Amino acid sequence: MNWRPVNIAPNELGFETRGIVERFHEACRRLNVRPVTADINGGYAGRTAGGRVETADGRQLWLRVAGAESIDNRLLKADIAADKITGIPKPVLVERNDWVNGNIHWTARLITLTDAAVEANPWAGPSAASVTDDWIGDLKQALDGLASKTSAQIHVSPEALQKWLSDTNQIEHEFPQSEWRLSHNDLNWSNLTAPKLSILDWEWHGLSPTGFDPGLLIAYSCRNEELVRRLERAFEPYFETFTGRVARAFATDQLRSAAAGGWLDPAMLRHLDAMLERLNSQVLLAYHNTEKRSRKTVSTADTGLGLDVATGHAGHGMDAAVDGYKIAAVIPLYNGASYIRTALESVLAQERKADEIIVVDDGSTDSGPSIVASMAAANPTIRLLSKKNGGQGSARNFGVRHSAADLIAFLDQDDIWYADHLTELEKPFLRKSRLPLGWTYSNLDEINGNGRMVCHSVLDTQKNEHPKRTLQCCLQQDMFILPGASLISRDAFDAVGGFDEQFMGYEDDDLFLRMFCRGYRSVYIDQPLTIWRIHTASTSYGKLMAQSRMKYFSKLVATFPDEPELHRFFARQFFAPRFVRSVLADLRSGITLDNHERVVIACSHLWELSGHLSMRQKIPLRMLAILARFPMAGRLARRLPDGAANGVRSVFGV
Repeated sequence: MNWRPVNIAPNELGFETRGIVERFHEACRRLNVRPVTADINGGYAGRTAGGRVETADGRQLWLRVAGAESIDNRLLKADIAADKITGIPKPVLVERNDWVNGNIHWTARLITLTDAAVEANPWAGPSAASVTDDWIGDLKQALDGLASKTSAQIHVSPEALQKWLSDTNQIEHEFPQSEWRLSHNDLNWSNLTAPKLSILDWEWHGLSPTGFDPGLLIAYSCRNEELVRRLERAFEPYFETFTGRVARAFATDQLRSAAAGGWLDPAMLRHLDAMLERLNSQVLLAYHNTEKRSRKTVSTADTGLGLDVATGHAGHGMDAAVDGYKIAAVIPLYNGASYIRTALESVLAQERKADEIIVVDDGSTDSGPSIVASMAAANPTIRLLSKKNGGQGSARNFGVRHSAADLIAFLDQDDIWYADHLTELEKPFLRKSRLPLGWTYSNLDEINGNGRMVCHSVLDTQKNEHPKRTLQCCLQQDMFILPGASLISRDAFDAVGGFDEQFMGYEDDDLFLRMFCRGYRSVYIDQPLTIWRIHTASTSYGKLMAQSRMKYFSKLVATFPDEPELHRFFARQFFAPRFVRSVLADLRSGITLDNHERVVIACSHLWELSGHLSMRQKIPLRMLAILARFPMAGRLARRLPDGAANGVRSVFGV
């Protein structure tokens, strides 16, 4: 006898396998049927069982047995209520028998046989070829028909969905109850039959938000990318509304929690994690694209008057509108399979469409390029280029060289544009100015690796000046102008030679500094137009970033020698204090994470930078660089309060 639990819920009643099997045989005696095989299918934490049986006259049926503490328990009531649902491909009730054993109420239902389940285990997922387009069409028609039915039973309440959305994405939203529909709520491959469709096991049916049922089935299919894409295309109308998108993400998260808790195959977890990241990003994007966001006045760097993007009124130095430009979106790709689809979807969803979408594969070894290729097949605007690995700057330059556009909009593979990104960033270019406009850029929102909101309007939390008006402002602190939040004039980009390809970090600061020094002005839009994803695999972290920082420091020292006669000591006043702050942050991180390599690199860089400071600052920094290398010093430092790093900075005057 094979026992195959197939449901994810915990065993609240503590039923045992042996007990439910005994009840199955008791049900056979009560209904005067006999088991055809010894293979009994178990479900829902030992509360249910099913198997093929035969009547006295030789008719074969399916016997389903369920037990609960009360006849009013949902498990029993839902099965009974589901028998009244008609017009949906599902088994038909032939006979029913109820009894009590101890304090447990049991219901046995004889129902008509169906074709075999698509898969015995719901998490296995069929091959894409075994599920035909006609079968998927029949399933969609069945779910549409089910949605037309009514029910007083609620499975996923609006309050539950709102709480999940608030907890996971920090979004407060009131869902319209008009988007709740009768759903199966346990749609998995063991509850669906083929080749003729029938939907089995209705104990969880009730009202749920549109998108929940197909979202759950797609999540169960997470290990089969081709099948996921086919189901997504078929059920796309279910996910068009914000409620539908949230319901799908919610269903995926429910399944992910089950996998993490050991109720499903643990091999599903990494696939569900990747799927949930993408869905949470889409939820954030959909929410912010439909919300009313205030249009703040745009500041410009050439005068104090500026341009009001919301009204289109020009400030001093602005003439009438000029003809539109061609815009190219350029996306460097390196092992970005987890994020690239979401990034490209945000480009395709722009109100102002990009004239070119160029993705540069910088030597990826994952499935990222194939994802882009499949999207390009359906969207001719997308071009996929390939080159040997050379870093983000190299890939961006390569993409620009293959573009014929007037304006360049960069996007990192793990970041996202809001729908009005290009619309708002292009507006300042559509008016003539007496000074050349080099770039426009905006505020941005930050999310983490899971797509959850971390910070709205990130630049409002920084002490940086925007837009950049002085050289000192550009030199004494990180510029915090992200290429992915910018629109750059091709003329300005070419005039300074594009990105310096020796950098794998700080290449953006270097580019915008050179354009500033060349006389190009900028326009800052104090409104988030980009979603910036920060995670441990992003280029904002790692040894390459630390090494690139020191290369950039050396370039700045060589480019801006001291001017004693004007009392300008660039390295001592601007560069060294700026980068010491960053290196101290790296040192503290290395000590906290017990990452000896990061500590050693930070100490080496601290030693080099301190040589450009005054003696009062240099001596304690070099002492710190020596002591911090020893593991004992790290253990002592981890016991210091969180404000210790700030104390070090204040003592050293950096």
